[in-house]
Amino acid sequence: LAELMGCDMLVIQNLEKTSNPFAGLISQAKDLTANQLIEYLEKMDRYDVVDDTIALMENDLYLASRQTNLQETKQDIPQIVTIGDQEQFSEDGTLVQYDAFVLYAREDQEFVNTVVKKIEGEYGMKLCLKDRDFIAGLPFEHQAVTELISNRCRFVLPIFSPNFLNSEDNKFVVNFSEALGIERGCRKIVPCVYQQCDLPKSVRYYTRLDFTRQNPYWDFWDKMKKSLADPSAPPSERTDKINISTTENNTEQKYPARLSLKGDLSEKSKSYPENVPP
Repeated sequence: LAELMGCDMLVIQNLEKTSNPFAGLISQAKDLTANQLIEYLEKMDRYDVVDDTIALMENDLYLASRQTNLQETKQDIPQIVTIGDQEQFSEDGTLVQYDAFVLYAREDQEFVNTVVKKIEGEYGMKLCLKDRDFIAGLPFEHQAVTELISNRCRFVLPIFSPNFLNSEDNKFVVNFSEALGIERGCRKIVPCVYQQCDLPKSVRYYTRLDFTRQNPYWDFWDKMKKSLADPSAPPSERTDKINISTTENNTEQKYPARLSLKGDLSEKSKSYPENVPP
């Protein structure tokens, strides 16, 4: 089905690694109509699937037509994904723009808390964490993640560890972000190695933040902050906070180291202590 829809091989390979490839495919097919989906299924001789789903599609048509009528009578409201979106939209009608989407294994929560304390607390940047920031009741989590990464997160910050690599969903998001960066010709992934692990082949060629390395010539947190900084911001905004925090650290101890089926439905249808690198 993905081939009939014109998906490239990288997208297909990424979808195959997810727990529900079909749902992931449909969530990314923003311009797919019910007619087209039925035609693709018929080309695959899957008339049984058409028979089983035609009633559902007709129901979707009815619901979609009602929703369209409602939208014509009121102003369109952007998709609210995070708690921050709710608060900011109620204030000025806009959604939050994040410096980075943090991708991690729940077993590594303690280190992630330290990252949040540093990057948000000391450096004033905005991170997006799915478990902390997403509102409950989102119908398609993959859609929310890809939407945020594509349009409202400047970078993706994957926290690599053996636990991280046990998650197929994490691998999918990394591959999606990598493909997005290649497509747009920009730096999208800022890899962070929290614990030694066998990195995916595509990530091995990236320069990365390595928490396991001890080096007197560079500071891990300083490098993370600068790697996530907004290059379009005035120099003063990019450096003031880190200069202040660096001064404070120097007086103490300096360690070396944030898709739905869109288309016309047709009539046919907490703070922890900072970890110190070893």
